[in-house]
Amino acid sequence: MDKNTDKTTKVNTAKRIAEMTIAKMEGRKTDYVFLTIQNDPKLLADYMHAVSAKGWKVVNQQIGRVVKQHFNIVNDERETEPMSVLLRSYTKFK
Repeated sequence: MDKNTDKTTKVNTAKRIAEMTIAKMEGRKTDYVFLTIQNDPKLLADYMHAVSAKGWKVVNQQIGRVVKQHFNIVNDERETEPMSVLLRSYTKFK
């Protein structure tokens, strides 16, 4: 195998890996947003303050709406086993 073929194969492999990873993430955007909040001390403190003022259900719904609007996505199915401990369930997006 020549050097150009080897580089092309590596790029295609990297591209395929990235595309497969992104496809797995697509429906879990909300979960990833909440994981980011959960793992960032400042965001988590702000989140906890908002939850104490408005309740977790209201805050989580508002965050979910912002995610939906930001990515311009539509509802798909309900996820009942989120990765983030801040969620009990959430609507996955297409």
